[in-house]
Amino acid sequence: MKRIALSALLSLSLATTATAALGGVTAGSAAESRAATDRWSGAVELSTPTTRDATGLVVDADTGNELVAAWVQSIEDDVVAVVQPAGSAPAAPQEFEGTYDDVDVAVGNGVGVLAWDDAGARTSVFAAGKPAGSTTFAEPATFEGDGHTSPSAGPSAADPVVAVNDAGTGLLFFERDYYNPPSYSDIAEAIEGRVLTDPATSGWNAGTDVRLAIKDPRGTEVSVAPDGSAFLATNNFSVGPCWSIGVMVLEADGTGSAGDNLDESCNGRLYNGIHPSNDRLPDGDIVMAYHHHDDGTIRALDVSKARAKSGSTQLAENSDRLDAADGSQRGTRVLVRTDAAGNALAVWYDSTEAVDGQRAMLARFRPYGGEWGPTEVITADEAYRGGFDLDLDAAGNAYLVYDRTDPEPESTDQQVVALERSPGAAGTWTTPEVLSEDQGVVGQVRVAAGADGHAFAAWVANGDDGVYAASIEPPVVTPPPTPTPDPDTRAPSLALKGLAKKSNARRAVASVRCNEFCRVVVKRQGKATIKGGGPRLPRRASLSMKPARKALPAGKQRTVTMAFTGKKTKKLVTRVLKRKKARIVLHLRGVAVDRAGNRRVKTVRLTIR
Repeated sequence: MKRIALSALLSLSLATTATAALGGVTAGSAAESRAATDRWSGAVELSTPTTRDATGLVVDADTGNELVAAWVQSIEDDVVAVVQPAGSAPAAPQEFEGTYDDVDVAVGNGVGVLAWDDAGARTSVFAAGKPAGSTTFAEPATFEGDGHTSPSAGPSAADPVVAVNDAGTGLLFFERDYYNPPSYSDIAEAIEGRVLTDPATSGWNAGTDVRLAIKDPRGTEVSVAPDGSAFLATNNFSVGPCWSIGVMVLEADGTGSAGDNLDESCNGRLYNGIHPSNDRLPDGDIVMAYHHHDDGTIRALDVSKARAKSGSTQLAENSDRLDAADGSQRGTRVLVRTDAAGNALAVWYDSTEAVDGQRAMLARFRPYGGEWGPTEVITADEAYRGGFDLDLDAAGNAYLVYDRTDPEPESTDQQVVALERSPGAAGTWTTPEVLSEDQGVVGQVRVAAGADGHAFAAWVANGDDGVYAASIEPPVVTPPPTPTPDPDTRAPSLALKGLAKKSNARRAVASVRCNEFCRVVVKRQGKATIKGGGPRLPRRASLSMKPARKALPAGKQRTVTMAFTGKKTKKLVTRVLKRKKARIVLHLRGVAVDRAGNRRVKTVRLTIR
């Protein structure tokens, strides 16, 4: 799966007073306020009280729908990682104690890679593997570089970026051996690439240099091709002063390109701070998108894998402009993602009030081998805060999350919002759905697509900077009833029987069956009769019971349970049934309704001894 080095994106300081939630439970009132029509689950906290104060949040998911998340606990500077296996609750957070920074994480085919560096010192990079089926990472390997000559500089390593391909091969990039040329700040001798050989022991190969002489790569993104290779694009500074688009490729067998600049501008700021985004095409080539520093335009560029490995001096001449050519739009950041067929989707935030005088989130879609389609207005006229993330699954389902200020005038909350887009050129966007309910300040929004309609969103929220996540699954589709030429006016049959042997002081149990699909409600009717209770117990009593509701397939018998509720009811039922000959006689009323709305009512008697 592809991974993004999110440490270079927008970071938000989260300081507010809000209700904290326990690790692994719903966040605030998120779960309670979810509606039946909501597409996403309620928020669950991935952090715990000792692993909150999160910064540098990163997430990834694989085609087996396993989620990994990692962050730096900013008070102690520890690295924290959480694994959530498919269909399971998140595992307990795993902590690596130290003074760390720049964490990144990835997963593919169940194999995970977690990497980070030592905060500030830039002397070491740490990289840990996770075998498939495990929820913990192994002890990390340490990389320190080998020093630089002329000018002389000691060993160093920093800024790791990781990926895992669909075969489960882990890949690692990091900068090594910084030095100081005269009159310029420090430059890395090389970006080194390594391949994970043993996830269980964090074993790595000897490594190879994939890019030489690079200064402070920013906005780094890494993407993985079907052939298993990883492509890394960076925005670099070099001696000149010059700014450039740096590209490099690391193959799954550990070989790599020498790396070069895709394009460069010296003594100016043409490519300064553009944060290139990229993803891979079925043939291993690359589609890139970036925000042009000087004119604010949104650009897209196709790069062959061979060209990426050799470098080039042709960038702007071959790019497509995605925003309006008349200058009415001005993007601030763009992300591009592809599906398994090679279709591409680019999304950016436009701040020029180009959509009816309003700011907007915009998108364009390109079929594989085709042209970029018309601009799609995703949302407009919202108090956007600038953070967003995008991912596509193999089938082309798109998932977008962003943060905004709550549109309610009296509210001071910020919100995490999610939308989805259906596949293809005719795909449509859903309405925005709020994932963070009443969580105060939010930020560091992330999204990762799994497979078959599964995806995960994560963010940092509340005054404690806890990490929260929500998920989406494909909806369960109920097949429509077979149409009939005449309206269905016949009531369904209803078989209702009290089950005395299964009933007790806690509940009353009955069996129900319909001859066609129906929805059944069974509840107590009237007062219960108490027999054999003696003079100290009432003869009749109104017992509090929770009605039972059940959807029944045609012809299938099911049991339903009506629990006794309320302290007085529970106490009375217990007193009666403790007497040897005492019994409670209930009248149960069942109502069955079929798809056409026809009703059948039946009443039976149930004696509980």
